[in-house]
Amino acid sequence: MIVMKFGGSSLATPESLRQAGERIAASAKTACVVLSAMGDATDQLLAVAGLAKNARLDDAIDAVRALFADTAKVAQTLLADATQCQDQLKTLLR
Repeated sequence: MIVMKFGGSSLATPESLRQAGERIAASAKTACVVLSAMGDATDQLLAVAGLAKNARLDDAIDAVRALFADTAKVAQTLLADATQCQDQLKTLLR
């Protein structure tokens, strides 16, 4: 068994997520897959915490909404091609 960890730029876009999935599927060994934050989400969350700490709650809420919207766009793009994702999952689960 091998551990494969993906995060940051390797999860930032629909294409990079697909590439990560392809690498996992192509692994000759059983893989334990660990995913962390997409793109610069960790930095964005730290910035939100800073805004909230400084009582800039409206700005913090706006930043969280923007982060959610960016993540939702990536998810929607991936879901638009559900057949391909389903095939990749079937390969991973074999």
